[in-house]
Amino acid sequence: MGSFSWTRADITTDRSNFTDGDMYKLLIPKEFGGGYITDIYWDYGYLFHTNEENSQNDIDAPYHSLCGYTDANGKFYSHKDFPVNDLYGILAYWNNNEYLNFEGDTIPKTIIEILKRGNTCDDNNRIDGIDIGCYENQIDELKFPLKMVSMSYKGTYEDCPARSYGDPNQGFGEYYWNSEDYMELYKKLEELYRDYELKILENKGLEVIKMTYNVGDKVTFRKIDKSGKEIFVTGTIIGASIMGNITIIEDDTKDEHWITRDSIVGSNGWNTSNKLKPSSDLDKIKEEIAKLKASGNCDFLTHRSHNDYAVGYICALSALESFISRLEEET
Repeated sequence: MGSFSWTRADITTDRSNFTDGDMYKLLIPKEFGGGYITDIYWDYGYLFHTNEENSQNDIDAPYHSLCGYTDANGKFYSHKDFPVNDLYGILAYWNNNEYLNFEGDTIPKTIIEILKRGNTCDDNNRIDGIDIGCYENQIDELKFPLKMVSMSYKGTYEDCPARSYGDPNQGFGEYYWNSEDYMELYKKLEELYRDYELKILENKGLEVIKMTYNVGDKVTFRKIDKSGKEIFVTGTIIGASIMGNITIIEDDTKDEHWITRDSIVGSNGWNTSNKLKPSSDLDKIKEEIAKLKASGNCDFLTHRSHNDYAVGYICALSALESFISRLEEET
């Protein structure tokens, strides 16, 4: 039957799935209290299996103190505060709580209530979760799918545009995004993250233009020569990987280079330009630029798209100042 493992809802690491012994975060929707659960994955989606007597002295024992629930305000509740739970049972409460078995007179509403008295390991509750969220098409329809992410992921449930799907290898071993079984899913998640980042940039008033590269394109890119000096050379694109890297044949040496998009001169995958206000606000804009240059803080002009970075803020500020000068000449 397999172990009912899941894929990661983030692509911040090379790992694609969860297997026995992996530390992970389960992000919690704000409707149920927000925050996240940290745990060690243990087969079939059991949560806080560390509470079982036979797990207290296992190889993961040093990490047991990290297991528990951290609420939206940063308060930590140890796994010892809760019984053993089940991820599918939790999924049932998030999406279909009409016929679930629980302790008390009222249906548990928050994640703490669900963990404490939701009886998520009850066969009826668990099967209800499996029935609504086992297959990819079902998961895509859920209002509150499971979002299991790497420990290094820093966002909230609402910040994460992707969701966890059933692991095609059912948790039998460690797998990576460049494995054949996960390539299509990686592409799907990458597109979701890029769309999400675009919306963030646009909401900040940035006009975003996607830079695309095709096989046969001539580009200039950075490389390090034998002396360790950074130089700029030209080449022809011969391929691109799903991980966002590009393969280029250098024109002069005919050497093959496998580079990230931020090594290409003039583009880092995304190009942003500020949507300036009418000229009547130019003085205010110039004042803000002066403050930014003085503080060195220009986060709103730069963003991260996996391993690709936007242009440096100094260049962005210079471009803004030049544009403002042209606007002043026109007015």
